[in-house]
Amino acid sequence: MRGLNRLTPARGPAKLIHMNAFSSTAARLASSAPACVEDGARERLGAETFPLARESERHLRVRAMLTRQFNRALSEAYLVIPCGFVRLAPDIEVRPDLHVHAGAKRSEDVRGGDIALAIEICQGSAMLDYERKVPHYARSGVRELWVLDLDTERVVMFRKPTPHGYFNCTEHPPTAPLTPEAFPGFTTSLAGLA
Repeated sequence: MRGLNRLTPARGPAKLIHMNAFSSTAARLASSAPACVEDGARERLGAETFPLARESERHLRVRAMLTRQFNRALSEAYLVIPCGFVRLAPDIEVRPDLHVHAGAKRSEDVRGGDIALAIEICQGSAMLDYERKVPHYARSGVRELWVLDLDTERVVMFRKPTPHGYFNCTEHPPTAPLTPEAFPGFTTSLAGLA
C-alpha cells in the first residue's frame, strides 16, 4: 500500500485522509472485485454505493478468530458484532468486519460514537477502506478503527477521532501486539490470526 506513511501526522491534529472523488482507475479496481457475498448487499457512502465483495478463506478465518477472541475476553456488557451494518450518518451505512459496542444498546440504534472498536479486514479493497471509509468512521466518532490489510500484512490503528480524521494513526507489522484502548486487557496480533 504505497503512500501509507502520509497518514501519520507530525504533530497535532491533521487531515489524515482526504475525501477525494474516486478516480476512474480506482472505480475500475473497486468494480473488479469478486461477486457479492449477499446478493445485492452494498455499503453506502453518500451518493455512492459499493458492493460487498466475496471474501477469501483467509479473510473469513481472520474475522472468525477475532470474533472468538473478543467474545472470550469481553464481559457480557459488550456485544461483538461480526458483519453488522452500522449507520454512521443518514446517508452513510457501512459493514465493518467486526465492531464492539455496549450491550445495552440495540444494534439498529448504534451510531459511530457508540462503537468502542471497529475492524475492517481488507484484501483487494485497501483503497476503499482507507480513502473512502476511514474519514466517515472518524467524523461519526468511532473511537478506534483497525484496518487489517491482508495484502500487505500490516495493521493500521486509528485512534482519537476528529471531524477531520483520526488524530493518531500507527502502522504495525503482523507480529506486533494489538491492544484496543477500550479493552486494555485484550491483546492479539495479525500473525496469530492466520
